[in-house]
Amino acid sequence: MTSSLASLLYELPEPDPKDQPPAPVPAAPLATHSPEVQALARIGAALFHWSQAASGIEEKLAASDPDAASRLRIAREEVRDGLNDAGILIENPMGKPLSAVIDVASIRGWRHQEGAPPETVCQVIAPVIHHRGSLVRRGQVIMASTPPGGPPTKAQDPPQTSISPKRSPIQE
Repeated sequence: MTSSLASLLYELPEPDPKDQPPAPVPAAPLATHSPEVQALARIGAALFHWSQAASGIEEKLAASDPDAASRLRIAREEVRDGLNDAGILIENPMGKPLSAVIDVASIRGWRHQEGAPPETVCQVIAPVIHHRGSLVRRGQVIMASTPPGGPPTKAQDPPQTSISPKRSPIQE
């Protein structure tokens, strides 16, 4: 029975290398940071998410309560300036190629969608956080990839947008 299984395995076609993304190189381990720096990094990640939604919220709030909208904007800017003064850099990797984020972000999945530049960040789940040039928190991203089978031809329907599981593990 073992020999028939082995013969079946030898008969399987080799995967086409052009259908596979390049294998990422495992990222270097994070440096050890003090609890204070780690807390500042968490605040930086929260500020990133707050800033992503802030402009729309502040505009809606300004229509009904301009003073509250102004206080919200000032608070966001104060937190940002305080983090900058403490040496915290919040990096948004959106649109960056795989080669630019492979050492600083964990790839959480691949999104197949028409028109997306392949192997670029198409969604940021968490930003990259640095403290005085040292990586404190890896970002978490979804990468764009070419739809399976390559770009659609005119005779084919465009593929649906989907997220597939990450293709290879990255050290965290």
